[in-house]
Amino acid sequence: MDNKESLLPLDALDAFKLALELSDKSKQEISHEMGWQDYHTNRIFSPEHYYCSYEDLPKFCAVVGNNIVIEWLAVKAENYEQPLSVEEIDCTALLFRVGQIFGETSDVGTEVQAAIKDGKLEPSELRRIIKELTQLTDKAMKTIGEIRKAERDLTKMIKESA
Repeated sequence: MDNKESLLPLDALDAFKLALELSDKSKQEISHEMGWQDYHTNRIFSPEHYYCSYEDLPKFCAVVGNNIVIEWLAVKAENYEQPLSVEEIDCTALLFRVGQIFGETSDVGTEVQAAIKDGKLEPSELRRIIKELTQLTDKAMKTIGEIRKAERDLTKMIKESA
């Protein structure tokens, strides 16, 4: 991931879920490859603050095929105790965020179309595409952080009212 700062709004569970989502594997496949029992895997991917051991982290990253969890840890450590603003998201805000993401996606498409028009790619064109993709990723990761926070808050509220 080019802009690791976009991981900042996520919590640990979000980082594990994102690592899973970016892999092409199911929880069951990861559980099998890690040598974990299903209950252990389900606890790791649940909001109960239960994580794999430090010794398992490198293997987990290898199994999912990315280092998102380690990158998340690094960015959290580098920004420890700095205030983090994660906005509350409601229906209107979610619609606005998705609109921004589609706008960024359109910008990526525009840059790609311009770059391939002459049938060859130039370094400056690739840099512009990377810049647009980074902006898209930043907006998407911020939105994911907001949605995950809303999910955690709603889950907590439902449990407290039960």
